[in-house]
Amino acid sequence: MKRSCLSPPSDTAVHLLGLLIATLLRLLGATWRLETRGLEPLSKLLADDRRVLLVFWHGGYLPLFPLLRGHKAAILTSDSLRGRIIMEICRRFGYQGMILPGNNHTSAQALRQIAVTAGKAIALAADGPLGPARRVKSGAVRLASDLAFVIIPAATVGRHQWTAWRRWDHMSLPVPFTRVALIFGEPIHVPTGLGGPGIRDWETRISSALEAAHRTAAQQVGRAAHTMAEPPPLLTPMADEERNNVSRPPHFTAHALQSWFIGLALIAGIIAVGTHLSELEAFLELAQNARPRWLLIALALQLLTYVLVAGIWHQAFRGAHVHIRLGTLVPLGVAKLFSDQALPSGGASGTGFLVAALHRRGIPMAPCMAVLLLGLVSYYLAFLLMAVTSLILMWHYHALEPWVMALTGLFALVALLIPAGAIGLQLRGDRMLPSFLSRWPRIKRLLDDAVHVPLDLVRSPLLMVRVTLFQIAIFVLDAATLWVLLHAIGLEVSFWVALPSFVMASIAATLGLVPLGLGTFEATCLVMLNLLGVPLEAALTATILLRGLTLWLPMLPGLWFVRRALA
Repeated sequence: MKRSCLSPPSDTAVHLLGLLIATLLRLLGATWRLETRGLEPLSKLLADDRRVLLVFWHGGYLPLFPLLRGHKAAILTSDSLRGRIIMEICRRFGYQGMILPGNNHTSAQALRQIAVTAGKAIALAADGPLGPARRVKSGAVRLASDLAFVIIPAATVGRHQWTAWRRWDHMSLPVPFTRVALIFGEPIHVPTGLGGPGIRDWETRISSALEAAHRTAAQQVGRAAHTMAEPPPLLTPMADEERNNVSRPPHFTAHALQSWFIGLALIAGIIAVGTHLSELEAFLELAQNARPRWLLIALALQLLTYVLVAGIWHQAFRGAHVHIRLGTLVPLGVAKLFSDQALPSGGASGTGFLVAALHRRGIPMAPCMAVLLLGLVSYYLAFLLMAVTSLILMWHYHALEPWVMALTGLFALVALLIPAGAIGLQLRGDRMLPSFLSRWPRIKRLLDDAVHVPLDLVRSPLLMVRVTLFQIAIFVLDAATLWVLLHAIGLEVSFWVALPSFVMASIAATLGLVPLGLGTFEATCLVMLNLLGVPLEAALTATILLRGLTLWLPMLPGLWFVRRALA
């Protein structure tokens, strides 16, 4: 029986969305420079087997997932879709998630029952789940008074952070690579047997303690504390020494972080549509019965793509008479992938990272820029050839839709303009750009470097053919990974079905502005596979497995290699 389009999201969609958000939080947390204060009293209370109630403002709960990882705690949440997703995130971080019923009377009883069985530590948003913002609810006070919990206020603030000012709680999330302060206030011992006036008095005390912890956290990282009514700038200006540090890893803006969440929402919608249109049982069976041997083959294919990326640079440096080991370039390939996908810019972000990393290894700027120019031209040449091949295959399968031709035409324009612009910049320098850009010191230095890039590598037909074949091989391996994953879930399809599906999805991700191609790649790949005869549930499963291997699995090594390369 088909599911109604009005039915609630399936457990599978909740699990996958929880996994994606937990993965994102893990990756962000791995980049933060954490500064902690006030942890000793909390550790002593737990060591003395005392019951602890950790309270915080609802707008700051997201950073706590990775920051408190490893501590055993029960996290209370509401009985809603958001609560189910939070439960899944808790499970991924090793916390005990607990859902409270909706009405206030039942919630108070359930809160006491949960407190008895939850263990020594409970975490609770003092103003949650629906506000008003930064106004302590009575539940925390009653729990501490009735069951002898010691209240510990907690606050997190990032030096640079994204804030959702349109949300009721002004939810904040620190950007990657920033300083983050985690502050625990002094323990609050609430007396037993409190009544109405006493509860309100302690609500005020807890609120003051939370605000004090928030101010301390802001001061710790050098960020001004703001009230709920006065939104600060999204990104606090950097200090002079930070601004002058040109070797920092790629920096995420508030707009980039917002795009991450837009992409995650797109993925959630795709999963929901797929599971509503298909039998949930069939989807679960495909996901659970994936053949391990085929998954290992897919992983091996992906590892080979990084070797080929390094091989392209190795061949190019040999042509420029610069000697560098292939093994040195392989980790840089993983890091460049992260930079390119995390900051979509037609390859410019990854190129900038690679130039900085190679230059720090003593390689002169001129051969670095020449190698990257060769890589840029050969990449878009190979991409364009694969796009044309995909159109021919779709015409062969009688699946050539107008929107596919329009998408390919737009990409062809981009694929021709970017290399032409790079070569034109080398030939004409700052005459191609508005004069005001040349007044910027960093852009001026970049233009000066570009003007002196030798074109010998690009003009070498043999070298260009060789590296373009390497680029084509990478596309073939990525498409082969999708083909292998379809076999892993028991679907026998032709490789020539997987190839145009992957290429068109890559085109959509390239043209889109969402970091990592979140949502755009998945949607296009799902539509293309289904258009070429692959059942929707199988297409969804294979696409999610592909993104896990090509995107999420290399993400943490990519972050680590970026920091290591620029350290």
